[in-house]
Amino acid sequence: MRTIKFYFFIFLFAIKIFSSLELQYFCIQQNRNPPCVIFTALHESFFTEEIFKLLNSVEKILFKSYTKFSRVDPRYYFPLNSILKTVIGQDKMRHVCAKLKIPYAYPTYVQFYVKTEMLKNLFGPYSKVLKDNYLV
Repeated sequence: MRTIKFYFFIFLFAIKIFSSLELQYFCIQQNRNPPCVIFTALHESFFTEEIFKLLNSVEKILFKSYTKFSRVDPRYYFPLNSILKTVIGQDKMRHVCAKLKIPYAYPTYVQFYVKTEMLKNLFGPYSKVLKDNYLV
């Protein structure tokens, strides 16, 4: 149940606040108590390059593919974030946090977020129907 609350909070917080920021670090509880999350934009960040350096060859291929697909369709952010959660261990996160001079707390996770202007592509051809029928 704690995990569900954690992801729900992350999703809402990311959409609302981080749509214009490149890199943001926060912990769910006060005083930097874990779990902590690093939010970043996928396509314009030095952080993305740091993550890419830590991956092995197969993971790099997956990362590049999903990054390329996510430029066209933001739905690819979800599998990309899932891959990062399983692939990047806490030892690698400790290294990344040290490199970027971000305080590390166990566990720390990475989440790429969708910028607001990309959300219009989420529904593709159905966006006009949704706008006409459901949005004021």
